[in-house]
Amino acid sequence: MCERRRAPRFAFGGVAEITTVHPYTYIIASIAELSLFGCFVTTPETVFIGTKVDLRITNYGRAFKASGEVVSVQSKNGIGIKFTATAPNDVALLQVWLGQPTKF
Repeated sequence: MCERRRAPRFAFGGVAEITTVHPYTYIIASIAELSLFGCFVTTPETVFIGTKVDLRITNYGRAFKASGEVVSVQSKNGIGIKFTATAPNDVALLQVWLGQPTKF
């Protein structure tokens, strides 16, 4: 099976704060990979596919915020999160982190 992505993933070392509502969970973890449309977070915590999350990624004093959904789970390794809602200023920061030109 060939996996197709909308954008390339890049290794990234930011810190993720993940909050879920049902049930309430708060996780602090490391970002392993980042793209324009999502990220992979290394955590031993179990979060089910389809879980809606609020995400905050911090790197060198700057913070990116997004709403998202868990789209993949690798048992005891981490979770893949797809961004579902992101403010324009957060998209601009993400583009800076990924070394892409910003579009205003």
